[in-house]
Amino acid sequence: MTHSEDADSLVNAAHHYYSEYRYMDALDALAKAVERADATSNEIAMEKALLSIGNIHSMFNDYEQALHYYTQCYNKAQNAGNELMRSRAGANMLMCYSMMGDADEAQKCYDKLGPLDMEDPNLTRFYNYLNQGLLARVRKDLHAAIFMHAQALDYARNHEMDGHFAVSQMGQLGTLEEELGNEKQAIDWYLQCEKLSKEGGYMSPLVTVYEKLSNLYRKQHNDSASMRYQRLFVSLSDSLFNEREFNSKRGRIVDYETQHNILEISSLNSRNRTLIAVIVLFALMLVALIVLISYIFRQNRELVSTQRLLIEKHDELNKQLEMQNRLSDEYFKAPAPSDSQANPLAEIANDRDKNEVSGNAMDEESYECAAPLLSKQQSDMLLIAIAKVMEDSHTISDPDFGLQTLANLVGSNTKYVSWAINATYGKNFKTYLNEYRIREASRRLADTEKYGNPTMAVLAEQLGYKSPTSFNQAFKRILGMTPAAYQKLIRQQ
Repeated sequence: MTHSEDADSLVNAAHHYYSEYRYMDALDALAKAVERADATSNEIAMEKALLSIGNIHSMFNDYEQALHYYTQCYNKAQNAGNELMRSRAGANMLMCYSMMGDADEAQKCYDKLGPLDMEDPNLTRFYNYLNQGLLARVRKDLHAAIFMHAQALDYARNHEMDGHFAVSQMGQLGTLEEELGNEKQAIDWYLQCEKLSKEGGYMSPLVTVYEKLSNLYRKQHNDSASMRYQRLFVSLSDSLFNEREFNSKRGRIVDYETQHNILEISSLNSRNRTLIAVIVLFALMLVALIVLISYIFRQNRELVSTQRLLIEKHDELNKQLEMQNRLSDEYFKAPAPSDSQANPLAEIANDRDKNEVSGNAMDEESYECAAPLLSKQQSDMLLIAIAKVMEDSHTISDPDFGLQTLANLVGSNTKYVSWAINATYGKNFKTYLNEYRIREASRRLADTEKYGNPTMAVLAEQLGYKSPTSFNQAFKRILGMTPAAYQKLIRQQ
C-alpha cells in the first residue's frame, strides 16, 4: 500500500471510529492521515481529514479550533474545484460563526457560499434551510430562525432523511425557544430530541440535551428532574468526551501544524522561529489548563455548593447542641442549693400566672428585649428544661405543639421561654422548633433500615407539619435543599 492509499485508509478508519463514538481513536487516525496526505499531496484525503477533525472539535464545543480546520478544508476544496466539499465545509463554518455569535463573519460566510451544490438535492435543500436559520439566529431574529429550522426539520422528516438531521434541528429549536424565554416549549423540543436520539442511537446529541434539561428543570425548581438529567449528562459526557485524552490526541495534529509552519518561516530568522515555538507551546499549555479547570469546575460546582450548605447548617446545629451540653454540665457540676436559697425555676413558675394573666407574653415572631428578663442561673436552668422537652421527638411532632405548650411543660410562661431562646440562640421559637423537626427528618431519611422509605407527605405528617408544602419549605430553609434532594444525596453516598 502506497502512502497515498494509506492516507485514504486512515480516513476511512477514522469515519468508522466516529460512527462508533470512538472520537479519540478517530482523532488519532486523522492526525496520521493528515501527515500521510500532506507527504503524498493527496488533496481529497486531506480535505476529508480536515473536515472530520473540525467535526470532532465541534463535538467538544471548541468552535474556534473547529473553524480553523473547516477554513483550511474550504480553501483547499475551493482551489481544487471540489464543490461538494466546499459546500459542506462552508456550512460548518457558518454554524461555528453562529455558535460564536459573530454576525458579521456569519454574513460574509453566507454570502461567500452562495447557492449550495451537494450533489444530493435533499441535502442541498436541507442545508439551505439550515444555513438561513443559523444566519437568522446570529442576527438575533429568533422567530425567523425558528421558522427556518422548523422548515429544515419538516423537510428531513418528509423526505425520510437520516434521523440525525431531524435530531439536530430539534436541538436548535429547543435552544431558540429557551433564548426567547419559552421554557415549556424548549423542554418539549429537548424531550423529543432525547426520544429520537435514543431510538436512532445518536449518543452525541444526548449529552447536550441532558445538560439543557438539567438547567431548565433547575430554573423551574424541579430538583428531582434536574438532578436526574445532571447525572445522565455527567455519565454520558464522561463516557463519550474524555477531554484530557482529547487534548492529548489533538496535540499530535497541533504539533504537526506547528512544525509545518515553523519550517515555512525558518528561512526568515532563527530567533523568530524559537519565539514562535515558545508562544505556541505556552498557548497549548494555557488552553489545556483552561479546558481541564473548566471540566473539573463544572463537575464539582454543584456538589461543592451542596456540601457547603450542609456543612454550614450542621455547624450551626452543632453549636446549638454544644451550648445546651455546656449548660447541662454547668448545672450538674454546680453545688446543690441550700434550703435557704430560692429555686430559680420556682421563681419563674411563680411568675407564670401573673405574666400570662397580665398579657405580657409576646409573640415569638416579634419578641425582642434589650434588658435581661432572667438571671443567668434562671436562664440556664430554663434552657436545660427546654432542651429536654425539645429532644423528645414525639412531643415536638404534635401538630398542636407550640410556644404555650412548651412553656407549660417547663413550668414557665411564653414570655420567659421566648426571651431565653431569642437571647441565647438568636432565633425565634418557630425557627428553633423547625430545626429540631428537620434534624429528626434528616435522621429518618438517612436511616432506611429503621424508618423505611416514607413519602414526603407521610414524613411531614409524622413530624407535625400541617402540609407537605410547609414541610418542604422548612426543610429547604434549614438545610438548603428539598427533602427529596437530600434523600437522593444520602443514597448516593
